[in-house]
Amino acid sequence: MKPTGKDDQTSDEPQSIKRTPDSNEDIFYKRSKKVEADDFVKASERVREAGRELFSNLPLEARKNKLQDMMNKLQVEIDEENETRTEFIRAKEWGKGKEEKAVVESLLAKSEERSQALAMLMLQYCAGYQSCVEAEELDSYQL
Repeated sequence: MKPTGKDDQTSDEPQSIKRTPDSNEDIFYKRSKKVEADDFVKASERVREAGRELFSNLPLEARKNKLQDMMNKLQVEIDEENETRTEFIRAKEWGKGKEEKAVVESLLAKSEERSQALAMLMLQYCAGYQSCVEAEELDSYQL
């Protein structure tokens, strides 16, 4: 008996699973990306706020120098992590077996997470440094 009408299927995949441009999965994906972006913006603002308070117990010049030193050290870590991530990308491209590629993909994902964390930390240090610069400008205007 040949299927007709709604029940026609052109593949082994059931109709309910086939992806369409407006499928629930696509809508969920778009919403989850929007939530991720919103969460990132909120997290970034919290990081900036915390950065404005970093080393606030130090005198202004000492605070500025401390933050500059921390940013320099962190930049070295960011550069090293970028090199590591590049190596993982190459290893993924040249990987031979599925298992090897899966391990490299896992390491790559962890490296990307670390890179994001380091970027947030740099944002925090930069916000603290900016706070110092603004305080210096305010002091110079008051003179």
